[in-house]
Formats: sequence, C-alpha cells, structure tokens
Amino acid sequence: MKKIILSSLLACCSQLAVAQVGNISQPEMQILYRGYDNKIIPNVPCGQQLELSVEGASYQKISWTDAQGQTQIGYNLRVKEAARTVVVKVNGLDEKGDTLSRSTQVFHVKAFPAAQLYNDRISKTSGMKASIGLGPDCPFTGVSFEVIGGSLSLGNEEFNFSGPVIPASYLNKVKPGDKVVVTVSYRRKDSAEMGVMICSAVLEVIP
Repeated sequence: MKKIILSSLLACCSQLAVAQVGNISQPEMQILYRGYDNKIIPNVPCGQQLELSVEGASYQKISWTDAQGQTQIGYNLRVKEAARTVVVKVNGLDEKGDTLSRSTQVFHVKAFPAAQLYNDRISKTSGMKASIGLGPDCPFTGVSFEVIGGSLSLGNEEFNFSGPVIPASYLNKVKPGDKVVVTVSYRRKDSAEMGVMICSAVLEVIP
C-alpha cells in the first residue's frame, strides 16, 4: 500500500463547502478495468489535507481536459494483474496530521472489453480496409488500436493478409450477397501490456 499527503486545493472549497466527509468522484465509470488508466478525483472538505491510499492498484497524479473542456486534477489508477477489487481510502487531515474525515470505496475489477470490427460489408471489386474499435457510445478515452493482419474464410478456404487491407483478389470465387468470415488480429496502441488480440465478424459481399 502506498500513501500520499497533499495540500487541499482551493478549487475543492467551492465544490465541497458543505461536505463533512471525503469522497471520490469517478468521471468515467463505476468499475475499474485492467490495462487502462482509470481516472478518479479524490476530495476532502475544505481546510483539510488529502491522504490517499490505494490497495490493488498503482496510482499517479495527473491533469486532463474533460468532455466539457474543463481541466480536471486527479489520479490514474492502474489495476495490478492479480487484483479482483481495488480499495481507495481518502482521509482528510488537519495541520497536526489528525484525521478529521475519512471515506473508503471498493471498486470491482473487470477485463478491458474486446474491440469489434466496424465493417459489415466487403466489396468484391475493391476489397476492404478493416476498421476496429469499441463503439461510439464507449466511455473509454485515449484508446486506439492497430490492425496487424488477419484472415478471410470462404468455406474451406482461408486467405491471410497483413495490415488492415483485404485484397479484392481474395473474393474471386464469391458473388454479391454471399457471406464471408473475417478474423482480425490487433493490438492496443496505448497499452503494450495487453498483447495481441483477435476479433471476428461475418460480412456480406457487395459488388
């Protein structure tokens, strides 16, 4: 367990003038994910010093700009590999170091979700450039992917490709309206620790 003691920021006074206990604001999600910088904002009542301790994750103080263009100051939590829960404790201390307020929050841990193939059709004349992601409604920020390669399956035949582009020549034996299976290998650009992953989809062949 690590601990850090920081002076309370003036900004917290305007936001928590009536607060009697410490609290944790989590602008993104109520669950922590492995392989992701989970953002939290710990707060204590005005005039108190912040004492933060975290079990099950490492943490680093950061600042970032939220979706409304406002600058936020908080911490990135990076979940440890074996952790199933992360316990965050926030204490408010007086000038002598005595505890005046305290708050504890337990976060459950989940695996980072797999990406999905955005394409649902592939052209017989021009092929396709594979595009993957987590979807437009996904709350994760700063996440990007790189397509390494993959395969296209036509019945008992399989064609391998490198990079995101699937050549049109792989579709010589099919006709518009047929279905093919595309499997893509990818990795997260923002997290080398995640390694290579795969996703698959059934696509319709178009002219």
